[in-house]
Amino acid sequence: MQKGEYEAALAMQNEAELAMLESAEEYAQTLRDIYENEVAKARRQLELAMTGGVGFDYINANLERIQASTAEWYDDTNKIYETNKMLRNVQNEIDKTTNTAAKQKLQTFQAQTKEL
Repeated sequence: MQKGEYEAALAMQNEAELAMLESAEEYAQTLRDIYENEVAKARRQLELAMTGGVGFDYINANLERIQASTAEWYDDTNKIYETNKMLRNVQNEIDKTTNTAAKQKLQTFQAQTKEL
């Protein structure tokens, strides 16, 4: 085999090896794509089965809405409780005091607070 023929054969072998490596990379990428698609499909099926077809985003949005409503309800309930507690204390002070002017001011404050 001549030097020129050897170099040509070596070049052809190198090109064949590169083509084989590129094919192997393409095959590996195809397998990754198939795997990712199958995983995504399985995830969608699981999500639909777990949520009755509405999806996790819908359920999460509803949970956030419920939590916000609960927090608002708790805040309102706590305000009512604290207001009633204060009004009981005012009533106790009205009952205790013998000072007519102080009694009148407390009764005025009590009436104004009840209007709120």
